[in-house]
Amino acid sequence: MDYLFYCTPERIHLLHLTECLLAHGFASSIVTPTPTKAIVYHLDTWFQVDELLPPFSDRFEEAQCAVLREFDSQSVFQLSFRVSLLENILPHLQAVLATYDGWIGVDDGSFSARFDLAHMDDVPAALHSLLVSTDDDGG
Repeated sequence: MDYLFYCTPERIHLLHLTECLLAHGFASSIVTPTPTKAIVYHLDTWFQVDELLPPFSDRFEEAQCAVLREFDSQSVFQLSFRVSLLENILPHLQAVLATYDGWIGVDDGSFSARFDLAHMDDVPAALHSLLVSTDDDGG
């Protein structure tokens, strides 16, 4: 599985995200095994969303926490998916960004690659670059 993080200055919960996806027609089925975890199904795509609760320092490295503080991120969600499905997931992320603002961060240990709604087309190349560099490092 690969990971992206959705971060927003608004205090929202998983229910807000799932309602947004349903309202925009980007979910045919949502399973919520826990109040902070959802599995979203739509057409041939599925991905998992986990609401990460504060304090974020329990889950992220200091470099990531610094970025979360810099952007006053009040809510953070981890998206788990198979990289082959990334193109199918981008419209879901765009709907959420259009509704709640914020940014998408690539899981590189520092959120050095961040994307807002206007730059979502750059996510696949950034994620591919991260995966290639991880493979080169033996990861």
